[in-house]
Amino acid sequence: MQSYIASFDIGTSEVKAALLGRHGGSSLEHSIALTTFCDGDGAVEQEARDWFDAVRRIAADWWRSGIAPSQIAMIAISGQMQNFLPLDRDQAPLHRAVLYADQRPLPEAREINARYGADILSRELDNPLTAASILPKLLRWRSEFSRDCQRLRRIVLGAKDYVVLCLTGSHITDRTNASTTGLYLPKADAWHAGLLADYGFPLELMPELRRPGELAGVVSALAASQTGFAAGTPVLCGMGDAGAATLGAGVCRAGEAYLYLGTTAWLAHLAPPDTAAAMPCRSVFRLAGIADGLSLRAAPTLNAGNILRWALTLIGHQHGDGAADFFRQFAAEVRDVEVPDSLLFVPYLHAERCPIVLPAPSGALLGITAATTRGQILQAVLQGTALSLRWCAELLGMQATAPLTVVGGGVRCEAWLQAIADTLEFELLAKPDAQMLPLRGLAALAAVELGWSRSAEAFLECIDGTMSTPTLWRPRNGDRHRIGAKFDTFKRYAAALPAMAD
Repeated sequence: MQSYIASFDIGTSEVKAALLGRHGGSSLEHSIALTTFCDGDGAVEQEARDWFDAVRRIAADWWRSGIAPSQIAMIAISGQMQNFLPLDRDQAPLHRAVLYADQRPLPEAREINARYGADILSRELDNPLTAASILPKLLRWRSEFSRDCQRLRRIVLGAKDYVVLCLTGSHITDRTNASTTGLYLPKADAWHAGLLADYGFPLELMPELRRPGELAGVVSALAASQTGFAAGTPVLCGMGDAGAATLGAGVCRAGEAYLYLGTTAWLAHLAPPDTAAAMPCRSVFRLAGIADGLSLRAAPTLNAGNILRWALTLIGHQHGDGAADFFRQFAAEVRDVEVPDSLLFVPYLHAERCPIVLPAPSGALLGITAATTRGQILQAVLQGTALSLRWCAELLGMQATAPLTVVGGGVRCEAWLQAIADTLEFELLAKPDAQMLPLRGLAALAAVELGWSRSAEAFLECIDGTMSTPTLWRPRNGDRHRIGAKFDTFKRYAAALPAMAD
């Protein structure tokens, strides 16, 4: 009877999962949409129980499909990072999970940076402390829910960490996720106990640090009754989504880079610690725990696939509608359409953290006239998100020396890939089923732990051998001066719009 690794990725918009066999072949892929709660004050929250419920529902589908729980050799999970989820002594959430995109704690972040010195903190943490960091979120939550704070016993830092806790009872996290929290000291490989204590929080609130490929524990009897997984099934610590995407993209050596396209997006490349130490700005993050002796420098933008989803409303999409038909209509309307030089879309319809820090939405469509067509507006949306990514690439100092691997669900939008190739002036290499690559990166770690493969790289090579040929997207011949001039205009307007709104 065949054995499988059950691999889950808890993203912002959906939970994806697949079963992967000894030789990397995947089967019974599933996805379940998640609900995100937003309001006009900048809240971005999810119900943590929805994450675990999605895992439970996917597992139930596997059992109905004929998979036996005894066939699951190991469970591996990745997920969105930089979440704040307070729990009581019974591991029950005291509040919805506050996501990475929530910018409400900006005043708290400013106070912390002013008190300790932003540059000093950044050097200690190897990362900026921002409104998305955990301590500002914790301070804001305490000020609003002081009575609930008295019941606080644990802080969960990522979506997959909550599911691991529910499955095993282990309160842990990986160093990739820890790097984003604003509380991890990479040189000491420890939490910033002093920073927590100065604000009255005990170190015991924080999870234990584990390696991604290390076991978190085994499925408990309670979790077995809830999910159908066999009690005693091993569960990996796993890693944050950026780490899993990096592994799945096959990026494991210094200088290698990739682009992730999902609800949000990021450009990232691996660099030795000495070069990664000089961070170009406070919008770029340095993530540990992915490749030995290397750090992942990542420029994460919050306005990406969610902006394309918004653009679907321009052609009639409404909440609850399926998106596939509308994306096909979108593709038809932008085919062979060029964006006039005078038409510019600034895509920051939500708060942003990179390539520019914007605490509030600051989007715009500029240069529209009576002659502007809907197809031109839709193409301008694609170009605007691509210009934002070009800015991220500039901050990272990335050069187009080799095709840039692209992963994530956004790969399914071919018009977007072409717009990004044209705007970045990079060749893009889109692997088949790119949205599943984080699941394969996780499975590679599990395969090593199970003894199925000598290394994660070898397991991923085995998977590549079963997949069809990747698609190469080349920049179309164009006027480099023209796109360069539009990029400069884009940056000027993006920086000026917040002041204009005031």
